[in-house]
Amino acid sequence: MAEEAVAIAPDVTWFQLYLTHREEINVDLVRRARDAGVQVLAVTVDIPSAAKRERNMRRPKSRAACAFTGSICLHLCCVRGAWQCNQACTLPSKRRKCKLWNGFRSAVGAANLKLRRMIGSLRHRLRYNGRVERFLSQLRRTSLVAFPEIGLTVTLGPSDVAIDCGAHVGDITSRLARTGAMVHAFEPNPGCFAILSKRFSRMTNVVLHNNGVMARAGEFELRMPVDDDPTTAAVAGTFLADAHAFEQNEERVTVKCVSLPEFIVDLGRPVKLLKLDIEGSEVAILNALLDREQMPNVEMAVVETHDRFSENLARETDALRERLAAEALTGKVRLNWI
Repeated sequence: MAEEAVAIAPDVTWFQLYLTHREEINVDLVRRARDAGVQVLAVTVDIPSAAKRERNMRRPKSRAACAFTGSICLHLCCVRGAWQCNQACTLPSKRRKCKLWNGFRSAVGAANLKLRRMIGSLRHRLRYNGRVERFLSQLRRTSLVAFPEIGLTVTLGPSDVAIDCGAHVGDITSRLARTGAMVHAFEPNPGCFAILSKRFSRMTNVVLHNNGVMARAGEFELRMPVDDDPTTAAVAGTFLADAHAFEQNEERVTVKCVSLPEFIVDLGRPVKLLKLDIEGSEVAILNALLDREQMPNVEMAVVETHDRFSENLARETDALRERLAAEALTGKVRLNWI
């Protein structure tokens, strides 16, 4: 197609490249455009996202790329997730100028990054401060907890109990606590739990547990991402040995886990809302609750599934869906959250 376009309009031809996942295809397309005499290259870049998470929207991104193809010098930069074309040079004589501009832009970018980190640190201190959390909880007092992703709204009050398994840094815990309900939040990741401890230090209706939850009690190895800021990690940790959960390096620690079925029994009262986001262990726990006939003690369960972690977990999740459908519990146990 590039060859035909150049033959028709040799002076005004430009080539628009849609990047594919295969690098050899991208290189071949650009090479064909160069050989055909195309002088301008336009690149369309999409950034896939598995979920619209608040932490991803808060996290600034920056990336710079420089590619030379014949007489084409292309500079791209990613500013807060939106790709913008900064400069495209079509003459070899401008390459040195492009390198100087790239150095200047790098210096400005470094200063901008330092400023963003300072602002982020200040926002972090305010967002996860105990006094601020208590003030916001009183200001936003409500009896409703909404899960708009699945069109679900749960009513909670001071006489109710809610359990947040996989609390991370407490965003869902905060929403549950605003209702005045007694909230038990479980988080095994030490970094996340440190933030939870500061954030809810003045909330008398929030009980924090630095434990994982499993179908049975014991000590298990937790795989965690190596990240200086746990608030930006998409996955706080998993107990599954075969889970493909992390794109970055990981570390492993041994943590104590409680049996969630036994914990619910020991509460001695029904659980109005159970939230499970425990990176792959949700299937075993739900099966244990079903086996022990404890689901009548849970009024509503909202679950994030992680069948993408492994083929074995995907099969187990499908089997659980079939079991819930057979027992008419799909309305009570929502596996489609996020």
